[in-house]
Amino acid sequence: MRGSLAEVSLPELLRFLDRPTVSGRLHLYGSQAGRVVLARGRLVAVETGGPGQAPVEDPDEVVPALLDLALGADGEFEFEPVHPVANGLRGQPLSEALRELDDLLAVWRAVAAVVPSVSVVPRLVPRLQGNSLDIDACQWRVVTAIDGQRSVAELTRVTGYEAFQVCQIVQRLVAVGAAEIADGR
Repeated sequence: MRGSLAEVSLPELLRFLDRPTVSGRLHLYGSQAGRVVLARGRLVAVETGGPGQAPVEDPDEVVPALLDLALGADGEFEFEPVHPVANGLRGQPLSEALRELDDLLAVWRAVAAVVPSVSVVPRLVPRLQGNSLDIDACQWRVVTAIDGQRSVAELTRVTGYEAFQVCQIVQRLVAVGAAEIADGR
């Protein structure tokens, strides 16, 4: 099965493949290349990035990696059916992963109202609107990487965090008045 991601979204495509007998690799080609691995209706792994990138198999990280693919999915897709490895059932049911993905996409819509793409450039404001700002170590890492020149995509590379996580942190910083998007938001 082959097609264009302009005609069907990644979540819609995965819903079509959500059957207990489906096993294979869904290859995504375009600006956000990747691969989704299914075994007997379960989401086993997600690969983002180019060749040599380790697949995400951790159950806590596989749906956020799927979100990154869903947000950047364009170009073409190809589903390659394969026989599942007989080493037990790994991963989570695809239907469960899709529900989690729907929840993350809802959060993304709120984030995207402030950070519409990974190409935007955040900058810190010279003065906080309040007296203090509580941030955790993860958020601090992003704050220290913001220089008014790096885009969110570059912040993702510098920090090693997923794009969704960096966008959420930037959105929060903008919401509390600690940062703005370079176009003046």
